[in-house]
Amino acid sequence: RTTKKRRSYLTTIKKTKCKENEVFRTWEKICLDKLREIGKASLKKWALAMDYEHSTNISKTVRNLERQGKIRVILNKGGRIKKYYEAI
Repeated sequence: RTTKKRRSYLTTIKKTKCKENEVFRTWEKICLDKLREIGKASLKKWALAMDYEHSTNISKTVRNLERQGKIRVILNKGGRIKKYYEAI
């Protein structure tokens, strides 16, 4: 299920025509660029940077990036189990 903002973003991509020097980026690439911009972040902080209310909205994208080896998962050494993500 996609949010209103994401749906409008996807329809905007479909409507735009390709120009000569224009480069289209996938949603995974956009999320990865945002993670590089904010640095080491938790899933919640990353989701808020992508203008999502809940972290579950980008969890599948994060799993795909993790499976591809494009991000590093850092576990918190404290008492609470918390994951931090960092772009490679």
